[in-house]
Amino acid sequence: MSLLETSLRFLGPAARLLGIALALCLVLLGALYAFRDRLVFWPDKSPAAAQPPPRGSGLEAFILDGGAGAKISAWMATARPGRRTVLLLHGNGGSLTDMLGRIRTVMGLGMGVLAIDYEGYGLSEGKPSEEAMARNAEAAWRHLTASLAIEPAHIVIWGYSLGGYPAARLAEAHRETLSPLVLDSTFTRIADAAKAHGPLTGLAARAVLGDSFEVQGRLAEISPEILLVLHSPDDEVVPYALGLANYSAYRNGPKELVTLCGGHGDYELNRGAYAGAFARRFWAPPPGPLEGAGPGEAAPEGPAFPAAPETPAAPETSAAPETPAAPEAPIGRSETSAAPEAGA
Repeated sequence: MSLLETSLRFLGPAARLLGIALALCLVLLGALYAFRDRLVFWPDKSPAAAQPPPRGSGLEAFILDGGAGAKISAWMATARPGRRTVLLLHGNGGSLTDMLGRIRTVMGLGMGVLAIDYEGYGLSEGKPSEEAMARNAEAAWRHLTASLAIEPAHIVIWGYSLGGYPAARLAEAHRETLSPLVLDSTFTRIADAAKAHGPLTGLAARAVLGDSFEVQGRLAEISPEILLVLHSPDDEVVPYALGLANYSAYRNGPKELVTLCGGHGDYELNRGAYAGAFARRFWAPPPGPLEGAGPGEAAPEGPAFPAAPETPAAPETSAAPETPAAPEAPIGRSETSAAPEAGA
């Protein structure tokens, strides 16, 4: 028997096994692609997600036209005169009820807020998808700018986790408004976040999701008043390195990085860091009159937030007792860049 015949006889079964393996891989990838939205989106449809805002919270619940015929759930509070309004976009899990801590922080600064549930979340109709969440964010933007006549430059776009994708996409679509953009625990693209959970997970995500849910690539196309990035080095869902990559990728204007503590979604540990960053960056209005501010009215001064308690004076008749070290406040480190990086 010739060497060629021997090789063909050996390769026959091997080729069949390889073909079967490839077919199984294609079937598996096809199944993953068919259910890709179920892998990405984890909406809360429980009775808890359908609860109205807490009584006395100052929030109004209403139904908004989310585009493409779907009605979506929304909560809103009006800004005090001379204050901005935040458009808050939550992540892939839960519902807008999980954003209550963030909402209260914003309202505590006198700012207005509009938070929405994407299609398929909470009381919202439809099914979640990449396009649906972008469409719903656009509908919320139209409600603020068209229905309520709020100046676009006075709106702060805040995206948490996966919500950073529709936030960045909205900022790109309305780049001429220079609306501030906040990326809170957000990835560069979703496949990059999946890769952090194992090489096989990363390969499958790349094959199924590709470059979908792109955030980082959009940052080169926008010039918001400021980009504010908040992320924790201990984030177990979206690696801190991805938040740093977004921060580094933006070179078109002022930006600030606030380093949080705790895991993904540990908002209560970082309440002071969020409030401090928002008071620092968004308390004063941008140039031009804000809703409720008279022409020529001076911009309100920002609070010293968070304020340090006054230390009582020591009695004159005795030596001042040693002051114990103050506990560490749950406020993250902050890095600011006021201008584009050199050599961009």
